[in-house]
Amino acid sequence: MSYRAAFNGWNNLTIEDLLVAYRKAKADCFFENTFPTAIKFAEYEQDLLANLNDLLSRLKSNSGFESDEELLGDFRLLPKKLSTDRKADSTENGHVHFSKPERAVESLFKNYDITPEFRIVGDFPVDAHIISALWINMIGHQFDAKLDDSCYGARLKRIRNDELFAEDDDKPFHISSIGSFVPYFQPYQKWRSDGLKAIRYELEKDRDVIAVSLDLKSYYHFIDPMAISGTALLEALDLELTDEEKAFTEQLASFLCAWAKGAEKFGQSVGGKKAKISGGLVIGLTCSRIISNALLYRWDKLVLEKLAPIHYGRYVDDTKKYKSKRTSFIM
Repeated sequence: MSYRAAFNGWNNLTIEDLLVAYRKAKADCFFENTFPTAIKFAEYEQDLLANLNDLLSRLKSNSGFESDEELLGDFRLLPKKLSTDRKADSTENGHVHFSKPERAVESLFKNYDITPEFRIVGDFPVDAHIISALWINMIGHQFDAKLDDSCYGARLKRIRNDELFAEDDDKPFHISSIGSFVPYFQPYQKWRSDGLKAIRYELEKDRDVIAVSLDLKSYYHFIDPMAISGTALLEALDLELTDEEKAFTEQLASFLCAWAKGAEKFGQSVGGKKAKISGGLVIGLTCSRIISNALLYRWDKLVLEKLAPIHYGRYVDDTKKYKSKRTSFIM
C-alpha cells in the first residue's frame, strides 16, 4: 500500500510519517546553500531510528513542539550587501573603474559612506527541519495547491498525469519524490522566458507593450508568521483545514513567532555595536517558502483580475507584468 500523509493529531503520528519527513528534509537541506546542514544530518543519521523515535515520543507526550525551545536552534548573520551613500565632499565625477582592487577600494571609501547590511537566518537542529517537512507533507501542500500557475518560484513537486488533458486536473503532491521542491533553476528560467515570449509576441503583432518589474524589498523580514494560522488567509485561499490541521499550523506559527522575537533581540547588536536587523519569517526552514507564497496569493489575484495583463509572473517576491496598449490600462 502506498504511503499517504494525513495529520489526525499528535497521538496518531507514526514513525513512518517521520521517516518520510526526514527523507524530504534531508534532500531539501542538501540543495539549500543558505546555511550548511550536511554535518548535522550525517550525525543524526548515525542512529536514525533512535533519534526519530525520540522525536516521536516528545511530540506525542508534549502534544506537539510549541514548548520545545531547543528546536529554535541558533541565530546566524549572513552578509547581504554594502549600501553606498556619496559623501558631500566627494571629488569623483561619473563612473570610475580601477583594474587594481586596492585602488578601487581606496576610492570607494574616500568618496562614499559604506553601510554593511546583514540578514538573520536560522541554524536549526535536524528535528526542526523534520517538523517543517512534516507540516508540508501533511498540510502545507494544500496551500501550495491553491496558487496560480503565475507563481513560479518555490513550488512543490507534483505528480503529472499525461493521459488527461484537462487543464484543471488535480496534480497531487509527490510525497515519494526526493525533495519537496522543483529545482529553482527550471522555474526561474521559465519565469524569465515566458515574459520575453509574451513581449515578443505582442511586438510581432506591431503592438506597444509596457513591461513592469517589481521586487518586494526585504519581504521575508516584514512577514508576521501568525498570518498563516489566521482565518483571513484560509478564506482568501478557499481552503478548509480540519481542527487537527489548524492546531498543527497554529503551533508552527507560534514557533516561527518565537524565532522572530529571538532574532530581533539577537539583531540589536552586531560586533558589539547597536544594530537593527529584523527577524520576520525565518530563512532556513522549508515551510517558510510555502508561507511566503501563500501570503501573496491575494496580490496575484488582484493583479490578474484588476490589471488583466497579457502576462503576469511572480518568482517568490519578484514580479513581472506585461500590458499591451490595446487595453484601457496604462502603467
